[in-house]
Amino acid sequence: MRPAPARRVRRVRRAGVAVVSWSGDDSRLAELGYGPQDAPNYYNLVLISSNSAEPLAAGFAAAGLPPDSIRYAYRPLYHRPLFAPYASACPNAEALCAATLQLPVHPGMSRAALEWVADRIQALAAGHTERRCS
Repeated sequence: MRPAPARRVRRVRRAGVAVVSWSGDDSRLAELGYGPQDAPNYYNLVLISSNSAEPLAAGFAAAGLPPDSIRYAYRPLYHRPLFAPYASACPNAEALCAATLQLPVHPGMSRAALEWVADRIQALAAGHTERRCS
């Protein structure tokens, strides 16, 4: 039997909060902020890098956890052929795509998997190279 929606949302948020807290306080990589009336859903943990997120995204992919930015080739929509005719410069979209990465923290993940994600965040934010998790 699946948990009630409200209970499931609370469980997902607890998992996301746990990963953020286990990841430590690193100025190079932090959770993307949200408004005072907003709450993240924590199916994905959205992180923002103080520099380009590309090396970190590549590190997560090499460790066996490709972020959505790699899996789905995130980029501003006006870079897609369908929207190219309507393109205009949008430096905020460019900056956001370059600086953010998204990692799974959904309720289907075990505590061990969530801890592994937190460990990779700490290691990669500190500049360490980790071997692939099997």
